[in-house]
Amino acid sequence: MSVAFVVTTGYQLFHYKQMAPHVPDAAVVVEVRKRDFAVSEEAVATHLPGLPVETLSQENLKSLDGRYDAVVCQTPVLPLQFFDKTLVVAQQYSLAKERYQYGVWRAHAHLNLMYGQHPLNRVAGFCRAAAVGNPLLDGIFQGEPPVRDSWQSGGGRKRILYMPTYGSLSSVPSVLPALREIDADVTVKLHHAEDRELVKELPEHMRVVYADADPVRLLAEHDGVISDFSGAAFDALYAGLPVVLAGNPDPRGKDFDRLSDDERQYTVLAGVAAHWQEIGGAEGLYSAFADAEKRRESEDYQAFVEEFFVNPGTAGAECGRRIVSLLETGPAPHFAADQVRATTRRYITTNRSLKSQLSRTGRATVARSVVHGLPLHRRAVRRLLEAAGRSRRLVRIARIARRRVRDRRGADVVVDADRCLAAAPAKRREAVMGLLEPFLLDAGLPLVRDDDRPGSDLAVLATDKRRLRRALSAAAGRHPDLVVRLGHQWKLVDTMPLAKLSFHDIAHADWLEVGTPAERSEYVIGPMGYLKVLFVQHEPERNRYLAQKKVAHRVDWSPLFAQCADRTAPVRVAGERLRHAAGPVDVVYTWVDAGDPAWQADRRRYDGETSNASAANPERFLDRQELRYSLRALELFAPFVRHVYIVTADQRPAWLAPDHPKITVVSHRDVFPDASVLPTFNSHAIEACLHRIPGLSENFVYFNDDVLLGQECDESDFFTIAGQAKVRLSPSQYIYQGRPEDDAIPTDWAAYNSLRLMSNDFDITLDRRVKHVPLVLKRSVLADIEKRYPEEVAATRAARFRSNTDVAIPSMFAQYYGMATGSAVEWPGARNEYVYLDTGRADSLDRFQQILQRPPKFYCLNTTRHTEVDLARQARNLARFFTAALPEPAEWEIPDR
Repeated sequence: MSVAFVVTTGYQLFHYKQMAPHVPDAAVVVEVRKRDFAVSEEAVATHLPGLPVETLSQENLKSLDGRYDAVVCQTPVLPLQFFDKTLVVAQQYSLAKERYQYGVWRAHAHLNLMYGQHPLNRVAGFCRAAAVGNPLLDGIFQGEPPVRDSWQSGGGRKRILYMPTYGSLSSVPSVLPALREIDADVTVKLHHAEDRELVKELPEHMRVVYADADPVRLLAEHDGVISDFSGAAFDALYAGLPVVLAGNPDPRGKDFDRLSDDERQYTVLAGVAAHWQEIGGAEGLYSAFADAEKRRESEDYQAFVEEFFVNPGTAGAECGRRIVSLLETGPAPHFAADQVRATTRRYITTNRSLKSQLSRTGRATVARSVVHGLPLHRRAVRRLLEAAGRSRRLVRIARIARRRVRDRRGADVVVDADRCLAAAPAKRREAVMGLLEPFLLDAGLPLVRDDDRPGSDLAVLATDKRRLRRALSAAAGRHPDLVVRLGHQWKLVDTMPLAKLSFHDIAHADWLEVGTPAERSEYVIGPMGYLKVLFVQHEPERNRYLAQKKVAHRVDWSPLFAQCADRTAPVRVAGERLRHAAGPVDVVYTWVDAGDPAWQADRRRYDGETSNASAANPERFLDRQELRYSLRALELFAPFVRHVYIVTADQRPAWLAPDHPKITVVSHRDVFPDASVLPTFNSHAIEACLHRIPGLSENFVYFNDDVLLGQECDESDFFTIAGQAKVRLSPSQYIYQGRPEDDAIPTDWAAYNSLRLMSNDFDITLDRRVKHVPLVLKRSVLADIEKRYPEEVAATRAARFRSNTDVAIPSMFAQYYGMATGSAVEWPGARNEYVYLDTGRADSLDRFQQILQRPPKFYCLNTTRHTEVDLARQARNLARFFTAALPEPAEWEIPDR
């Protein structure tokens, strides 16, 4: 048998500490509501030492169903009302506000533990209940009674404990003036639901305590109690103190309906407590206490105790006995309770269904939009963006709209777009980590990261959520422009300024992201630049630390944590990192500077060697700055890349810094085994030598300079976890079967030659081209091709211009060969993964705008068959696009070049 005590406020701990020793296999669940009552695990450990503790938001209480045999709570809130596997026990916490306290919600509990016969009579007709007593006050009857001065005989300086309720029923406005004047030591115990701003209204000489103060000790330390419509009045009377009731209920107050008719007239306690009116002032309070002291000695007082309470000093043990009996025998038969429970469940379910229907018709969605502003805002931004390509004015409006992050509480937060954080998402995440790190360390949180790469995920134990919230709150004070995105399970559920993050928000989340969105021209730095924080939960039955977000780079964090002997204090250990079989990955570009006079002279000298007009097409050699911007995108979105090689004809871009440690410019002479075939103007020939680059990694990615990244990538975008290359075949670009015409373009011949080799050696027929994306290659596979097909490779290298004998090795044959030999796999395309844009098409401007609005993971900006836009205008359009999409210079660029 197992029992979980659901704790919402610190006040409940004083009840549960008397009950827990009498139930088997007890545990504690701290419930966090939208209004956080700040129950810390330290407080739980003080009252219930040694019990395992977990923290859940109210919405997540449903996860307890079936995990425990029973849960003990104050009020069975909505998730608990639908428990089918776990028994629910509701433990009475007050005798006040009878209309609420004895509501039909009690029918949802399988057992209600009531203080005495009066409350039992109120509810026994419609719910399962038993009179067990008030465990909160067991300590009152387990020691010597305190000695108090008499109010009737005068005596020394009196000690008054004021315990008001909260909200519209509170007596604070009428009582405070008298307490300021009275000659006594006054302690004010604030209700757990009271706004702590009230403290500012209290005189400095008054002592203020909160819900975590020990009620037994407070009652023992004072000579009398002032209260109103709070259950504290009943507790004080039971403890033997004189009680003065103050305040009058306001029929217009929102809590007035919680009172029964008897409570509104003070008839429930009329015979045992005195009633003080504000007009009596401080002097009247003394008289009221003397009157209350007399009433305590009356027969009415003894009758009150017997009516409202049972089992003085042993209520906790009786609660435990009843819970164990429930677990052993199950709920007692009760037709009325079952009927009420089934009916209220049906009403709740029907209400949910109606809300769902309204949502589908759009009315509920519109209503929520009006209240919170989020969906309408997002739709407005999307529509502006769709139209932005037609109007510069709309582009500016859309940019302003995107710069705003709508706070769910109604206010707009304008994010500082000029914040000095990096533009690259991974570097930006690491910069955010740098901002948070001192606050995390101050809070005692270990910095457990997914791996050593910049921007990797941070793991925080779910039991440390309260400490994390304090750390983030402190960070928000220093960095007010930080924003947090909250996720539950697989979806994003909220976005807000970090300063407004509550503990309820974080308790309900399975993960969160912290960052600041910004824009540089049309380059939007959004969620990719947010640091992801995963909450990790210890699962004792598996003895594993698992992320609550199951779709993450790492789910099992067990190697990074070690469990201490007490099972409640994990510590950071040196553990294994996730490793990808691809190992280090380099990137290779081929590039030509067609404006180089020496290159132009060489080309004129050998122009006569080409017999295919398209092989000498000058558009193939145009430098439109694609390499510069492709490298900018690589720096932004490929942090995993170890090194970049640029293969050229002894050329170097004017903007490229000399001797940058991450980039090496490689001459054709360093990779061609036969220098007599140089110079070459055949990209197929150059590509046939790439695996000969000195120092190149086994696994590498080959980029044409017109191919760019639009989203962050890692090795898994190019290689399987086992290290196989991913081949992306085009669903729409076919390879014609059979021998091409003699004057067909060289790429058709290169495709034909590749397919012929595949058919001859592997009996495979392929009919799809490879997408114009970054090409995934293995150095060993290319070397094997060179060894297996020496004549074809040599002929390709020897062709100074593209020819009918070429084999397109990296872009076609190596991809097919890899799939045939098992070193590569065909990889299906994902939605919005790839865009091919011919810059000569009439609709190219619209397509540029679409890429800006929704960048794909890969895109190619090429000019081939379409001539609706002349070359000069294409260059201008491309320059404007590059400046908008990739405005930040890379670290290897020479400034102002």
